Amino acid sequence: FIVRNRIAKLIPDYQLQTDYRDFEKFQDNKAEDILYHEQPGEISFQDKNIFISGMSSIRFQNFDRNQNGHGRLIHEINVKPFRSYKITLFVKTLALKPAGCFQILIHSQQGHQFRTFRPKLSPTSEWQKIEIKFSSLKYEKIKFYAGVWGGKSGKFWLDDLKIEQLELVNMLRRPGTPVSVTSENSGTVYEENRDYIIDHAISFDFISGNNKSSIQIPPDSKIKDDQKLLISYYQGLASRESQVTVCMSEPKLYDIWQNQARLLKKYLNPKKIFLSMDEIQAGGTCKACRDRNMSMAQILGDCITRQVEIFRSFMPEIEVYIWSDMLDPNSNAHDNYYLAEGNFNNVWKYIPKDLVIVCWNYSIRTKSIRHFSKHGFSVMAGAYYDGETLENPKGWMNALKLSNDVKGIIYTTWQNKYELLAPFGELVSPKKK
Repeated sequence: FIVRNRIAKLIPDYQLQTDYRDFEKFQDNKAEDILYHEQPGEISFQDKNIFISGMSSIRFQNFDRNQNGHGRLIHEINVKPFRSYKITLFVKTLALKPAGCFQILIHSQQGHQFRTFRPKLSPTSEWQKIEIKFSSLKYEKIKFYAGVWGGKSGKFWLDDLKIEQLELVNMLRRPGTPVSVTSENSGTVYEENRDYIIDHAISFDFISGNNKSSIQIPPDSKIKDDQKLLISYYQGLASRESQVTVCMSEPKLYDIWQNQARLLKKYLNPKKIFLSMDEIQAGGTCKACRDRNMSMAQILGDCITRQVEIFRSFMPEIEVYIWSDMLDPNSNAHDNYYLAEGNFNNVWKYIPKDLVIVCWNYSIRTKSIRHFSKHGFSVMAGAYYDGETLENPKGWMNALKLSNDVKGIIYTTWQNKYELLAPFGELVSPKKK
């Protein structure tokens, strides 16, 4: 950063501030300066009639000509580690099906997927500006994917792809995420509220939220105009569209849960509780986590154990349920999991044995139930998932036969679809004749 008019301004790492692709240059429908796009001349085409700017765009259609229904663009981007970036892209659609097939992914070259985004696109829409912000983590090169997976019909266009570096985005301010401002030349460490003031803003709504902080220099500061600064901070990130993970190493978190447990006891006094500890897509990167010298599996296991202890300190007989995915080596209990730093492997070793594990991934249901049963856990099936028939719960009922300690099966809907609730009840608990 450089100080101008008493404010620290970013000096971008790029020689130019932006990396821009306008889809103007093609050779036989193959766009220049783009790493890859699906089957040029069959699925992807230069379009000189429809564009947002310039003289052409890139159009995708005929998804049935790809065995997976893919119609994607992939661009490789040079980045600096631990920097913030923004990618903008214009998208237009025409009768695009199925709904939700268009998405954006950001991967490392090694295949570590750490940012996904499904913009809300109508099947037919005029040009819409899509924006996605991300951290480069430890990587120097990333792959940017945009397009459809499992496309069935319709068309979409892409134009004006732009990548630019950002300043101070979603700066975290808590004990485990300190901010450091130093002189680039002398290494002098400056003091907050004396040499600089942080105008802080945070929002996990990366589309319209105010998430840009700034470093302001008061008149009596040791920092002078035109001085170059190095600023280090911790950034809060949402994975997918809106998933935000708590810091499992911050002591205040457990104070909050302690109060919640007290209120639950006072007003509800439940016999069962379900911990919302699934898809833990961030962790292990802040000072609070690193100072513990623990694996992500140990951090998560400790967090779950402490939650159970807190709730049982108020309700000793309470039965505790938890989703399976972060505890299952067949699912998410591994390394390189989204934004998390470290390995979730063997996390099931660090949790209470009397937890009820609710298995929800239908495709690995037998593996999951065998795994948890082998290690002495009770299991439950999270069935249905908004299908149109009872095949899903039927499959779960068969898989549950692999366990000697089954707590039951639950009707699980994310779309508030209850048409099959009565038939589901008859399936899992038939009336005696």
